[in-house]
Amino acid sequence: AREVDSKTIAVWVGHPNLSIFDNSTDFETKVSRIVNAAANLVGLPTNAKRFTKYLLMCEPKLEDFPAEVDYRVFEVEKVYLLNSIDAKMDSNEKKPNKEYSFVRKRSQGQSSIYGQTTVTYDSSTREEIEVKRIIATRQEYNTICQMRDTDRHVLVQTRISFLWKKQSFAIHTYRQPVDNVCILYAQVNSNHDNERGDSTPPLPEFLQVERKLTNSEEDRKLGSYFISLKNEK
Repeated sequence: AREVDSKTIAVWVGHPNLSIFDNSTDFETKVSRIVNAAANLVGLPTNAKRFTKYLLMCEPKLEDFPAEVDYRVFEVEKVYLLNSIDAKMDSNEKKPNKEYSFVRKRSQGQSSIYGQTTVTYDSSTREEIEVKRIIATRQEYNTICQMRDTDRHVLVQTRISFLWKKQSFAIHTYRQPVDNVCILYAQVNSNHDNERGDSTPPLPEFLQVERKLTNSEEDRKLGSYFISLKNEK
């Protein structure tokens, strides 16, 4: 049964919506995790934290990955839309106080999938709420991209998705407009979750992790929202 389970998980490595729900928590907590994940998939607002993020010292080499680690490599294009220009920064909150949107193309070889994400900042809870939808065709994606915010760069990333010790990870390496930022995303769905939803999962030894990223102003500048700004220093 364990072998079948491992093979089943391996088949889904690289899927953008892969989530692993283990039995490390009580039943009610597990159900809550599944409900939050399902809400995100169907486009319902959710502020459930899915990943913790870590800054890597350098881009990892695929040949350094252990032979038993299943991974997939994707190229990603991320385009912020014109309405994101209204997401002005509040000097006190240091957060976008209005919603913004972006579209994303995720490619592997000759195949691509497309999606749109709208993010709203709830000032009462100090949380970001995401709503996602699937873009069905390349034509629709190209049409939406005509409404892009020209005050922002088009972001290009290489992403490596992989499983390690039944934990889902993704590495986002920026190619444009910067080429020196590499972020590790670790799925928050394990027995390391605490009451506040924070998580410190075991990290792969074959990666050079510099530090965990927080919600500080400095660390937020390592996110796509800030990196895309043309006038951001």
